[in-house]
Amino acid sequence: AEGRSLSAFQSLADAEPQIIELAGDIELRADVQRTPLIPENVAGLLPGKGDLADEFVVIGAHFDHTGDGGFGTPQTLAQVHEGADDNASGTAGVIILADRLAKTYASLPDDADARSVLFIGFDAEESGLNGAYHYVANPIAPIEDHVLMLNMDMIGRIVDGGVTLHGVPSAENFEQWLQPYMDATPLSFSMPTSVSRRSDHAPFYFEGN
Repeated sequence: AEGRSLSAFQSLADAEPQIIELAGDIELRADVQRTPLIPENVAGLLPGKGDLADEFVVIGAHFDHTGDGGFGTPQTLAQVHEGADDNASGTAGVIILADRLAKTYASLPDDADARSVLFIGFDAEESGLNGAYHYVANPIAPIEDHVLMLNMDMIGRIVDGGVTLHGVPSAENFEQWLQPYMDATPLSFSMPTSVSRRSDHAPFYFEGN
């Protein structure tokens, strides 16, 4: 009745939360402009050698995060989700492993057998594992030639020295292979029997990797 515009109401709402009683009917017209966001995975390949060169190990982590909340998080918009935790720690781990494995591969003899290693930074994990699902649907080699996927998600969040290793039972003899490395560190490890579906390893797991 006072002839106020939508922008006037927005200014009132921006000032403080309030309820305004409106009499009569409201007519509202709006133009919606949608700007698509194009996520991009970032990957680097360390070529293998010999008889195992056509088999692939994937080492990945996602590099997007939820910022101050919103889609994909149960917390309120006012709560900041630290990107250094989720998931800059994981992407840093991928970079460190890429550097170390590249040096190790360079020192291998010419007749060595070594699998190819694909290092991937996945995008759009927080909105539904989109980057990982895209790669699994569009791999650089047949997905059945991918023999292992190692995913690092929030590896910097170590509380009381504890680390959770998801998916260990999904790989044959993997726990036995890991045991000497676990014994050599003061960290404690938990290995759930179920596989979490909330991170980038899940699309690979569904494909049997």
